[in-house]
Amino acid sequence: MIITKTPLRISFIGGGTDHLVDEKSYGSVIATSINKFIYLSLIENYQNKYLVNYSQTEKVSKITQIKHPIVRETLKYFKINKPIEVHVAADITSRGSGLGSSGTFSVGLVNLLSHYKKISLKKKDIAKLAYDIEINRCNNISGKQDQYQSSFGGLNQIFFYSNGNVEVKKLKINSERIKTLENNLIVFNTSKTRKSANIQKQLSLNKKNKDEFKILNSLLKDFKQELIYGDLDNCGRVLHESWKIKKKFTSKISNSLINKSYNIAIKNGAIGGKILGAGGGGFLLFYCKKENQSKLIKKLNFLQKLEFKFYKDGSSLQKI
Repeated sequence: MIITKTPLRISFIGGGTDHLVDEKSYGSVIATSINKFIYLSLIENYQNKYLVNYSQTEKVSKITQIKHPIVRETLKYFKINKPIEVHVAADITSRGSGLGSSGTFSVGLVNLLSHYKKISLKKKDIAKLAYDIEINRCNNISGKQDQYQSSFGGLNQIFFYSNGNVEVKKLKINSERIKTLENNLIVFNTSKTRKSANIQKQLSLNKKNKDEFKILNSLLKDFKQELIYGDLDNCGRVLHESWKIKKKFTSKISNSLINKSYNIAIKNGAIGGKILGAGGGGFLLFYCKKENQSKLIKKLNFLQKLEFKFYKDGSSLQKI
């Protein structure tokens, strides 16, 4: 049996800018992996059937009969000609969560099947292939950050260039500041899921977002400066400004529940925050100093708090 363990992520700032890259600019995000994972396992099947077990169970004779598009296209890419079983488990019911679950799943599956086929791939190769399969073979609409973040792991700044290249740079921050940042973040589940592709499509088509894109890039630089050298509380303030800009991208990013929750949070100790992922549902992130969090939790008692820690590693593999 081969098992992969691939971390979900929290994106702080810059999400969506990889849709708006042109020859005169680049997109960039700052994100971290967290200790919530998608697990994939593979064993050979001697019943002459392909079995895929996720929220549904598929048992078919041919790869082309598999309904799950990412599984089907990844098995086709690796030319899996011997029936296997692929089982999926996750720490969070992750579809539409805003934690990068689709890209995380793709990376875990590429990592799994490349080892099964004894093909050596570097982290960058895994991310690039996972993105290609998900976007070009499955015709999904998505940015690139999730595949690269889940493959590399840790706290990173990721750059997206107009020629298609992606660069991942680990942010060098002392452990005490990292711990303080981690302690001052709080995440709530809105329990609303959505198809991020609908929002991603609007982002990629709306050329009016260019001006906001430039402001976001400037705010990202401010966030990075405060994160590494400055007052961490200012990271919360930058998140607040970034959220106000991001809501202008498309009306689908926020809704009445998100707006209500965000306003309550700001009035009860949060310095700033954002919806994670494309928007429209999923998880809300707030920067709120540790001593103010109990009050915030009481005021947002209609939302479920997510317990998490930062995670320094990317997709990993174990053979049993």
